[in-house]
Amino acid sequence: MTSGLKHQMTYFDLVRGLSAQLVVLGHASVLALPALFAARGRDGRLGARPDQFHVQSYGVVIFLVLSGYLITMSVQRRRRDPSYGFRAYLVDRWARIFTPLLPAMVAVVLIDRLVFSGGASSRFIVVRHDITTMLSNLLMLQDNSVLRQAAAATGAPLAARSLGSAAPWWTVALEWWIYVGFGLVALVLLHRPTTGRGLAALPALVFAAATVLGTVETGSGLMLSWLVGFAYAWWAPAMRAVPRPVHAGLTVLAVLWLWWCFDVVHLGVYAPTVCVLTGVAVVSGFHMLDWSRVLGPARGPVAFVSDYSYSLYLVHFSVMIWLAHLVEGRVTGIELYVLLVAAGNGAGVLWWWLFERHFGRVRDTLRRVVTRPSSPRPRRSPVR
Repeated sequence: MTSGLKHQMTYFDLVRGLSAQLVVLGHASVLALPALFAARGRDGRLGARPDQFHVQSYGVVIFLVLSGYLITMSVQRRRRDPSYGFRAYLVDRWARIFTPLLPAMVAVVLIDRLVFSGGASSRFIVVRHDITTMLSNLLMLQDNSVLRQAAAATGAPLAARSLGSAAPWWTVALEWWIYVGFGLVALVLLHRPTTGRGLAALPALVFAAATVLGTVETGSGLMLSWLVGFAYAWWAPAMRAVPRPVHAGLTVLAVLWLWWCFDVVHLGVYAPTVCVLTGVAVVSGFHMLDWSRVLGPARGPVAFVSDYSYSLYLVHFSVMIWLAHLVEGRVTGIELYVLLVAAGNGAGVLWWWLFERHFGRVRDTLRRVVTRPSSPRPRRSPVR
């Protein structure tokens, strides 16, 4: 990759890092300043007020736009390689997601039980560690729309939520099934397709599609934000051919329309219109300027904040829940807010250093095992 392109991609690093920080800032507001940002739900616990703009949720919308664009660009670039297929793609995605996630699952269960021992509970969430919840999170089946419908129809305990204090992990599961569905379409059905491969992929594709589309039925447009990023990347040459002033105009128009959606119409951050407009604003914003000149000098710090953003997303909420419970009544208000933001970022950096930064080694090891071509069977000697 040329130096200029690296600088240009710093734009996505910047947006990715900012989106993760928005999540942290929003969650810290609810936990530290509940009188301003929280309301009591039906279960008696405090949560984000439904009548407010949820910056933490909007950070997720932005991140899914980036995911749709960057994953599609990566697959478009590599699908011409005969050795790159669905197995290699899935190994890449699995290593990227699970290298920091698996140890985070262990830490969440152990520390949750220490913090909330002796019958203590959180004011903000229900802490679940039952076997169904643990297995569901391990298999990326928590908050799954297919299992939720099946549970409602059969009465079986199939619908599990996120593990323990890790409430935001449902979005990680959603993204996993987006990855699976996209990979099956792009690398199985559209890439050297055969009838056998298509039939083998069909059950997984149906499940992944039903899981993702189930969120649309509830009024969430998160999938649409991913699709906008995908569209810009899939037709990247055409998008690059559009003059920069046109992209600048689209960006400004999308931002103004978003302001109207939030300030006048009061749409929620997951509303389909909001998700589509956010996608246009983010990706047209990438095309409207020569970001190598704007962000080149800041490439190092921006890349660092982006590097640990996934680890930050995984661990920050649990760390904040633990701290808010342990210091309850002693540290409050702005002091607690600053403490939670600092602790969340510190834990994110630590988790990146301990686990996430090693995902390449995990990926390479899995590639050697999973994508290794099968050895030919030895030929039998004729019986004499």
